[in-house]
Amino acid sequence: AAMEGCGGVPAAFLEQVDAAARGVDVSSVSGFLGAGEEEQLATTMLLQAALHHTSATRQGLVTHRSVLDALTLREHVVDLRMAHYLAACKVKRKEWLAIVGDVTYAEAVRADLPVFAQMIGVHTHGLAKDQFWGMLKAAKGDQEKLDAFLRKSNASVRSCVGKVARKTR
Repeated sequence: AAMEGCGGVPAAFLEQVDAAARGVDVSSVSGFLGAGEEEQLATTMLLQAALHHTSATRQGLVTHRSVLDALTLREHVVDLRMAHYLAACKVKRKEWLAIVGDVTYAEAVRADLPVFAQMIGVHTHGLAKDQFWGMLKAAKGDQEKLDAFLRKSNASVRSCVGKVARKTR
C-alpha cells in the first residue's frame, strides 16, 4: 500500500533489499532463494506456472504452498494427474451423453414391466432428456409399458402423448 501511495518504489525499500541481498549467492535461483535442490525447485516452479497460469488460480497458493518445499512438487504432480483425469472424464461423459438415449431405449425394450418401471424411477421428469425420449420410444410399442410411463408422468406429458397417439392411429 505504501508503494502504491507514492507512485513508485520508495528509495528506503530499495536500500533495504540491496542490503539484504549482499553476500547472497545469486548465480542461480536456488542459491538466491537459499534452496538446496535446484532441479526440484525448477520443476516445482514450472509445474506451478503451468497449473496456475492466471492470478485467479493462484489465490491462496502463495500462503499454502512454497516452491522451496519438496511436498509442493508432489502436490503439483497430483494436481497435474487430476487435471489430466478430469479432462479424460469430460471426453468420456460427452461420448456417453451422445449415446445415452439409444442405450436407454435398448434396455427399456428388453426390460419386463417391473424393470421398466424401475428404470423410470419416481417420476419421468427425473430422467435426463435423452433418457426420457428413449423410455417413451420403448413404451410406444407396448401398452403396459406406455401405461406405466404415463402413470409416472404429469398431466401435460399424458396430454401430449395422448394427442400424438390419436394422430398416429
